[in-house]
Amino acid sequence: MKSNILFILLLLVGCSAADHIGGNLSLKEIIPGEVNGWVQDGDIEKYDHETIFRYMNGAGEIYRMYDYREMEVLRLVKSDQSLIKIEMFDMGTPKDAFGVFSHTREGDEAGVGEGSEYRNGLLCFWQGKYFFCIISELGTEETKPIIFELARIITNFYEPSNTKPEILNVLPEESLNKKSVRYFNLPSSLNYHYFVSDQNILNLNSETDAVLARYGESYCYLLSVKYPDSNKAEKAFANFQSVYLPEGERLEMSQFDENKWFTSTLRENYIVIIFDAPTETFAKRLKQNVLEKIILK
Repeated sequence: MKSNILFILLLLVGCSAADHIGGNLSLKEIIPGEVNGWVQDGDIEKYDHETIFRYMNGAGEIYRMYDYREMEVLRLVKSDQSLIKIEMFDMGTPKDAFGVFSHTREGDEAGVGEGSEYRNGLLCFWQGKYFFCIISELGTEETKPIIFELARIITNFYEPSNTKPEILNVLPEESLNKKSVRYFNLPSSLNYHYFVSDQNILNLNSETDAVLARYGESYCYLLSVKYPDSNKAEKAFANFQSVYLPEGERLEMSQFDENKWFTSTLRENYIVIIFDAPTETFAKRLKQNVLEKIILK
């Protein structure tokens, strides 16, 4: 009888631990009431897919470009110190958490979670399906240790996904600007970083995976889109060419302006486009490198 009771207790403890690792607990439950003299200030704030604009106005649209579900905001205060805010975004999936992190990344890796960046009192990172921002309103060096301590508490709570969007694997390493890599699904995200058209001429949607990255010392962009199947890729490629390129310039390689070469191609269920390459040779080499990556997949 005692052994049965012990077994049940162990099961309950195991279930409790599982709920806490990657579970849907509030920030108020994850963060202790006091951390190194910083205490929680007020109630948690929650914003869903529609009410996010009450918190951040137009910037909320960036998160809605991905599979954003809900966000929480927790404030911490300490006498004679600036206010610290923790923002936690439930992005639905790890790849969408990475996507929104990649959207504005510019700085070096900060060594937090599955990817991070620290700039002037703002630490952004992703872990599992969540994206986090920890913000010191004054951005002083005195608040940097508590920002990273709060991040440590969070990342110890949520298990990492240990995965990134598969399409990142088609990016050639040679001359890649790693800070420029952007992952997305929708045309609004593409046009935010490189305007292509006010129409969805590549048929981007929730079923497509796209990556945009800068190469070389110039602003040469590589865009690769993966479609669910080759038929959808063919239709999208035909539509893109008919709208984006004048009929007389639908060549394998085109020069739109001085030091701006363009090329596009279709391979299986992938479209590969290179914008603004500095030379024809650079464009050909980059395209060949990415096609070799696709073939090896």
